[in-house]
Amino acid sequence: MGSQTLEADQFADLGVVDTASWLVPQWRGRGVGREMRAAVLHLAFAELGAVAAVTSAWHDNHASLGVSRSLGYLDNGYELHARGDRADRMERLILTVDRWRDLADLATVDIAGLRPCLPLFGLSG
Repeated sequence: MGSQTLEADQFADLGVVDTASWLVPQWRGRGVGREMRAAVLHLAFAELGAVAAVTSAWHDNHASLGVSRSLGYLDNGYELHARGDRADRMERLILTVDRWRDLADLATVDIAGLRPCLPLFGLSG
């Protein structure tokens, strides 16, 4: 179907995660991407204690930007990146834990087996 990633640099110090996802074309537009992102945001905020999540997408990737915005991410500027043989605009978005709590359906995700993995995140188990 695709992939969903959650990564961070210095998570134990900063509490900020970066989310990214990709779906094969036949799964796009079915709500799967939104569900994947909601699940990983629950992991980040409710289980790992993140304070913010960031993401980015090309300015013309309306579907990806739409998924992020539907989950509460807000615009947070842009950066120029190489795209083929030219520079193009990558939109940045951010979601804080407080905004996520206000918008999220916190009862929809069940995570099991996380405790032994917490040291991998720089957290105590």
